Amino acid sequence: SGTIYFEDIHLLPYPLQNEFIDFLEENRFSRSDKDLHIITSTEVPLEEEVTRGMFRNDLFYFLNAVKIEVPSLRERKEDIPFLIDVFLKEIEEGINKKTIKISKEALNLLLEYHWPGNITELKNTLEGMVILSVSELILPEDIPVHIKSGVATGRSLQIEVGMSLEQAEKILIWETLKANRFNKSKSAQILGIGLRTLYRKIEQYNLDKQ
Repeated sequence: SGTIYFEDIHLLPYPLQNEFIDFLEENRFSRSDKDLHIITSTEVPLEEEVTRGMFRNDLFYFLNAVKIEVPSLRERKEDIPFLIDVFLKEIEEGINKKTIKISKEALNLLLEYHWPGNITELKNTLEGMVILSVSELILPEDIPVHIKSGVATGRSLQIEVGMSLEQAEKILIWETLKANRFNKSKSAQILGIGLRTLYRKIEQYNLDKQ
């Protein structure tokens, strides 16, 4: 009995998916495991992974009995100030540092950022700023450069006047993919589009052949 949590289940290699579904099927009606709960999480739509042949159809339906959708951090920015307060208190206790506050200007920068790494990225960012800060007040200069730029990669693009919308989109997608080492899930999050849409755009612009 108990609970098993699998984070980022979409990253489970296909051969291990076969073993996992076999385990679930074998123990589905086992009396000894009747109190065993399986919880999984994913950052990408598993339906799209099934369509692409990257995730087993039967495993998807097995795990999809109860589905809870948690909005990304960029979709609930009103929670960020509260989360910052909670995380700062945890960080203070962990490193025995005096009460840390964040300036209004620094908070505004954090609110403008799109947080592709969600809560984990927010907490790690705060921890790094607290450790490196020389005062008890986090200022805009303490914010990492890539966050102040408003782009997760910390890079900027120049779109020329007269360039078509398709040309601009192609450049944006290509540079985002390169900056994220062709991690398509992360790139799709940064671009604010679905993973299936990104794959379609990659094929449309022949980016997989560059």
